Amino acid sequence: MVTLHTQWLKFSYLEVIQTTLSFLMIPTLTVFYVKLIATFGSSIGVFLIVFYKKILQNLEQKFGSKTLLLLTITLLRFVPFCIIYFVLLQEPRGDVPFFWYKVKAVLNGGLVYKDFWSYHAPLFSYIITLPVLFWHSSKSIVLLMMLVEATIVFQTYIYYKKSQSDTLLKTILYLVLSAPMIMVLLGGQEDIWFWGLALIMLFYLQNNKKEGFILGTIYASGLVFIKATLVFWLLPLLVFIKNKRDFLLGITVVGVPTLVVMYALVGMLFLMPIQHTSSPMSPNLFSICMPFFGLFSKLENYKIINWIGLVMSIGLSFLLSFKVRNKPLRTLLPLCFIWTFASINLFQISAMGYYAFVYFLPFIFEVIDLKLKRDLSFLLAFNLLLVVEPFVYTYLQNPLFTSFAEVVKSPLYFLQYLLQIFNVFGFVWVIYKTYQKATTA
Repeated sequence: MVTLHTQWLKFSYLEVIQTTLSFLMIPTLTVFYVKLIATFGSSIGVFLIVFYKKILQNLEQKFGSKTLLLLTITLLRFVPFCIIYFVLLQEPRGDVPFFWYKVKAVLNGGLVYKDFWSYHAPLFSYIITLPVLFWHSSKSIVLLMMLVEATIVFQTYIYYKKSQSDTLLKTILYLVLSAPMIMVLLGGQEDIWFWGLALIMLFYLQNNKKEGFILGTIYASGLVFIKATLVFWLLPLLVFIKNKRDFLLGITVVGVPTLVVMYALVGMLFLMPIQHTSSPMSPNLFSICMPFFGLFSKLENYKIINWIGLVMSIGLSFLLSFKVRNKPLRTLLPLCFIWTFASINLFQISAMGYYAFVYFLPFIFEVIDLKLKRDLSFLLAFNLLLVVEPFVYTYLQNPLFTSFAEVVKSPLYFLQYLLQIFNVFGFVWVIYKTYQKATTA
């Protein structure tokens, strides 16, 4: 029964992918041009915000910082949402068709992993079903993602405003940048939820000195509500936590009952999210090295490469954490968060550029120095890459180059390979700058 059921799941998975890709190919160049225009406009916006601070200061004096921030969120998230989905009558793209598949299964009484495939945490599919109960449309999922992102952005501003003088500037800069805007409005990406979880931990540490049990329960809740990818952060995070026993106890109190219930309901199918980590994507270190080795030509090598990437990403994150282990948890937690998930971007075979949405916001607050033109230039270039590379990758139907003959097969393939290389250098730079900040914090 398990074998037959797994085959059905694989068939449904492929069917959804094919349907989604065929839909995505309809308005390709038009969407690409719109994204480029948005990126160009956002770059101008960043320039005006950074170099003409008096305009922002005058607006802040007129409206107040919180009101101005809410107006900015409305202007750069809610207004584009209405234009895209009510004026232009577009349909959600990115991960939303996959989410919609899960939601329909839930509404039909389906049980996660058993009746429909999911690479997210057990409760995630049920959370994204909630807005559909009030508005039966896949657009309601995008609205949910937008509301969660807006909440996380606002709370990030609240957290940093006491320690940074340019908090409002950085918050509005993030909202102006096109990459996160496109990721949430067109892609329906949920990855920023990870940072929301880290932010809850930071707020807790702001008022409590105990670093054990409660932090463990907060962390474990992410594994139940969001995604198993959060487990990558466990070992690097443990380096800084003094009361490791209570922290692990908190994880156990949440995790063990969840595993028992899931095993009772779906058996070993609850391990389904792990399968996603062996699906080759780009850009990452392995995707740009494949033309040298051609390992993608053999399916049996995917799992081996995945385990190598797993060891490398966690190993690097742990090593960086260990080198600065004597610094306070509250100071290092966001930095450890950034280099952990940037390492996943770099080393995991299944990593895509959009995964940068996990750490894009804290990277701006913690690492980017707006007084340095180099930092600002990198941020704008990184923003452009995160917009262009995923589109070209999807437009070319997810190419995986196993030889240089395939890379030079067409100008677009060569462009895609160059974009992958630039992205990988970007991930390396994020890790380097974050660690550099940790050593001086």
